[in-house]
Amino acid sequence: MKPIKERDITKATIERVSAIDPNQLIEALVVAELLTRHRQPLQHGEAFTGRPSTGIFASDTHVLKLRQEYHFSQQDSRRWIEQKIAKERAWGIYHPAKTWLLLLQQDEAIIASITPRLTPLHIGLDTMTERERLACFDAWGRLYCQFAIEHELRLDEGLSNFAVDEQKQLYYLDDDLYRWDRFMAFSQTVAVWFRRMEWITPEFAENIGALFRQRIMEFFQDRQWLEVIHRQLVLLYLANDAQRERRAGFLRGLAMPTTQRRESAKSQTVRSIIRRPGSDEQIAILADVHSNFQALDAVLKQLKQWNIQSGIVLGDIVGYGPEPLKCIRALQQSGFI
Repeated sequence: MKPIKERDITKATIERVSAIDPNQLIEALVVAELLTRHRQPLQHGEAFTGRPSTGIFASDTHVLKLRQEYHFSQQDSRRWIEQKIAKERAWGIYHPAKTWLLLLQQDEAIIASITPRLTPLHIGLDTMTERERLACFDAWGRLYCQFAIEHELRLDEGLSNFAVDEQKQLYYLDDDLYRWDRFMAFSQTVAVWFRRMEWITPEFAENIGALFRQRIMEFFQDRQWLEVIHRQLVLLYLANDAQRERRAGFLRGLAMPTTQRRESAKSQTVRSIIRRPGSDEQIAILADVHSNFQALDAVLKQLKQWNIQSGIVLGDIVGYGPEPLKCIRALQQSGFI
């Protein structure tokens, strides 16, 4: 089914389906006024970015996004929106006034959404105070990590996909989500910041690293992810000393302070747990848990029956499976390292 032609867009019937918070549903008159405006150009680094198929209409107070890549019937479009809203309410990453709607004409439909106009971070950070910038990076890290651990999905890390309202509350803008990739795109994005944001000093980068360390440990509760990010970042190309100094500062902040290093159960070291040759004590070696708590729980119960109290976890605790937090906590309680 073909979408409504651009020249007919102002004649379309506006059908608001719902908002994330139904009490904040944006008026149809606001949508109608936006449709009389010129389509906004989409360009990397500018106020609006996105696919060529995305139509953006904006005022000082609202932004209307047309998803013209979807060519559904009116009935299927409503069903798609209802499913989308249900997910977005559960995710909790979008502005509560985000309103999904249909632009209808005869048997044709365009899926669209409208939100209050927010300030995207790739623009707003330039004019913020240092305190405000740190607060935004902290909110970014919290939103990113919490969403990843709860849903096994990745937000698009680009700062143009995140925006703040007048109270500096952070929201996600992009409609798309991606498979969790174990901080690979995260590390690439941090390197991009060091290349492009000349106002980032090594000291500020260290503060960002410390904030991200706190958020990663808060939600993932596993130091291995700090080491993964460190290894990825040191391999990425940076063009000059200033960029490399920013990276060095970030990595200092990311590193776990000595006073906070989490030791294994009973403060035993790896050397004291792995017995000398000739010892008859058995140890367990676990790997590739991948968030499969049901399987992990069965293994831990069997090890307990065998009275095996020591073990080594080789990594890949999270990923793929549905219950990463349960796996992390179970291994912490087990005393394995």
